[in-house]
Amino acid sequence: MNPTAVGLIFCSTLFGFYDFVTCYPEVKLLHVLFRHGDKVPDIEFQNYPLDPYGNHSYYPIGSGGLTNDGKMREYKIGKMLRDRYNDFFGPNYLPDEIYARSTALHRTQMSLQLVLAGLFPPTGQQIWNPDLPWQPVSVFSENINKDFLLFPQDCSMYQKAYRNFLQSKEARQQINKYNSILAYLTKHTGKTVDTTSATYYLYNLLKEEELQGLMLPSWSSEVYPFPMMNITILSFDHRSYTTQLKRLNGGVLLKRITGDMQDLRSGCLKPRERKAFFYSAHENNVAAMARTLGTNVPQLPAYGSTIIFETLQDRDKDDEYFVRVLHYTGVTEKLITQTIPGCSEVCPLDEFLKLLRDVIPDQTEYCHGGNIPTSGSSSFPNNILRLAVLAIIIRLHSD
Repeated sequence: MNPTAVGLIFCSTLFGFYDFVTCYPEVKLLHVLFRHGDKVPDIEFQNYPLDPYGNHSYYPIGSGGLTNDGKMREYKIGKMLRDRYNDFFGPNYLPDEIYARSTALHRTQMSLQLVLAGLFPPTGQQIWNPDLPWQPVSVFSENINKDFLLFPQDCSMYQKAYRNFLQSKEARQQINKYNSILAYLTKHTGKTVDTTSATYYLYNLLKEEELQGLMLPSWSSEVYPFPMMNITILSFDHRSYTTQLKRLNGGVLLKRITGDMQDLRSGCLKPRERKAFFYSAHENNVAAMARTLGTNVPQLPAYGSTIIFETLQDRDKDDEYFVRVLHYTGVTEKLITQTIPGCSEVCPLDEFLKLLRDVIPDQTEYCHGGNIPTSGSSSFPNNILRLAVLAIIIRLHSD
């Protein structure tokens, strides 16, 4: 199906009822949020004293770095986007049309470059090297200590609300069900594991060691992958459990996204040529957004898991805008349309905003960091990552 021309669709009216409505919405703006690719363990956060692979070298991959499978997975996201939105983007990369931002970690920065490499291979006059189907694309990043858009959980206001929730009777009851598992993990890791977050880091560590072909210690078979996976999902649930936590977690980025949608409708989006916003981030971001939207999909984001927001305009009625949300599963490479509770798959923008108003924060509720430009020069600290991605694309092309 051509994503820019839907035809007869099942839409929600502004009064909450459903009816068949004939309209021909075209994609006018995209927001793409995705998790980085497969990686090796990050020794700063993923470690335990009794780990038999605590000193294992993943050279030449650095701590927390992308594996070759992870690089290819992100590249395929870009290829998927090119296949789906080829007519929308057109053949050329134009800087004012694209805003691409990642967190300030190597794996997300490289993931962003790989997605853009798959999406914007040079064609025609933009081919600068006939042996290399790659071109540089402008990208942005913010210092971790100031990036409250993609690290909202680092904001003191979120942390206070989260601590208060964890002390609630409901949260304690849910965690206490796993006390025996937490005690088991503490015993066999030599490390205090008394929170869902600690279990989440351990779960990812074991998964990444397993994917690297390492034989996991025998004790892990009692708890990995289950129930450690269940505890990890609970950790993501708790981080966005209440309306307040949703507002201060996924709601921060959702506020930016819905603001862009409204600016598009009012003709205030700058630059006016803007077509898409890309955010390369972490499973925390994808999981938080899913829970804030109310879809709760994915519960546990896989590598490359992506949430796509399509802002659509009716070709016959310029003042009618819609939103469609899709989930690209990453590892299994499926693209699935999501339904916001209370609306249809293609949801009128005003209804979308109304349904989500309770989870979109006010300016005074959350922390604000440095201002990232929406056009201009990159704020990456250096060009080493671009050269690294260039080498990756050369390898992908030669293979």
